[in-house]
Amino acid sequence: VWLPPFPANGIITRYDLKYFTSDTQMDPDILELPANKTLLLLSNLTSNINYSIRVRAYTSIGAGPWSDILYGFTDESCK
Repeated sequence: VWLPPFPANGIITRYDLKYFTSDTQMDPDILELPANKTLLLLSNLTSNINYSIRVRAYTSIGAGPWSDILYGFTDESCK
């Protein structure tokens, strides 16, 4: 879950969410999400791995800055 940036630099048209591990940091998975979606459940992650997650908003002007990194760890139950 994330909050829209404030102040937004225009009307938000979409979000990008990227997530990666220390092994995939140079080639992260990036998901494009509609502007009305501020919640995402990531699935099919690898067990016992640290993930880093960032999000940014897009407006008609372009991409905003990436958020601070949110760190998460998957346990055995994420299979």
